[in-house]
Amino acid sequence: MWFIIICLVIIFMILQSWRRPSKFPPGPHGLPLVGNIFDVKRLVNETKYYSHVWCRLADIYGPIVGLKLGTDEPLIIVSGRDAVVEMLNRAEFDGRPTGFAFRHRTGGVRRGVIFTDGEVWRAQRRFTLKTLKEFGFGKVSMENVILSDAVALTTAIESLAASGPIKNLHNVTSVAVLNSLWTLVAGSRYELENPKLKETLSITNDIVRSTNVTGGILTHLPILRHVVPGLIGFTLLNQRLARVWQFFKGEVARHKQTRMHGEFRDFIDVYLAEMNTEQSKPTVSYFDEEQLISVVRDLFSAGVETTKNTIGFVITYLAVRQDVQGKVHEEIERILGREILPCLAHRNR
Repeated sequence: MWFIIICLVIIFMILQSWRRPSKFPPGPHGLPLVGNIFDVKRLVNETKYYSHVWCRLADIYGPIVGLKLGTDEPLIIVSGRDAVVEMLNRAEFDGRPTGFAFRHRTGGVRRGVIFTDGEVWRAQRRFTLKTLKEFGFGKVSMENVILSDAVALTTAIESLAASGPIKNLHNVTSVAVLNSLWTLVAGSRYELENPKLKETLSITNDIVRSTNVTGGILTHLPILRHVVPGLIGFTLLNQRLARVWQFFKGEVARHKQTRMHGEFRDFIDVYLAEMNTEQSKPTVSYFDEEQLISVVRDLFSAGVETTKNTIGFVITYLAVRQDVQGKVHEEIERILGREILPCLAHRNR
């Protein structure tokens, strides 16, 4: 009797998850439990890129398309200039994803600045921007640091080229980008061959590459982590997350041991002082060590990943389009010569 009741409840829950709300945007209906996962996978195989998939669906269903991927929250695709502008100007769309994968990356709770919203996000973002600016972020004074790292990057690339064809620039560009930011965040710089840094960069890159723009299988069907954790990559993900967390936790621990009261060397020092101030107040505090580690990790991964990819694309483009490379080189030599490093002051010359 109980078995039949349980089965009926499960069937009812499956059918409920399959039903589309009355005001849900148009889109492919999908299957129970998995929703539109197979529809999206088929279209990716056909079009090669997720952006092309969204365009294909927009052509069929209109500028606003509703999808259901597994048991996660619905996915709404917005296309077309007018619809996108309206969405970006409405506060209802300021939220961030709340799926399992977005919580699991920071210990089961959404922390940091990338995947948080509401008061937590506002407090972390406000403090982070204010503090980084105090240490020179976004100011002219930081240009010399960036120029120094640019010179180090070109020297490293020349050294690699002398040893033969260059096949991978990820680590070289990552360290160059990281050092400019890490000076403000942690008050230190890294050598290219630092083993701990290389491991953390490699793991961070693997974590980013192991997911896709829709969140990945752990976001859509998190229950599978209890059934086949190794098969869906959950076991490996846990190992990677633990090693990355230990890297940043060690950096915070070093600061706690060496910082002097009233003296602030970098972002981490200021955050630790803010923690002490906030936690002594009777009101709710959004500042603790787990938040600090999460914010530092977000700065590390977001700052490195985006800028590294941009630099890598520019280098690849100039290597392929040597006619463009020649024009850029000629213009630099004609206007600045070989003794002056290009900087923002030269952009109008």
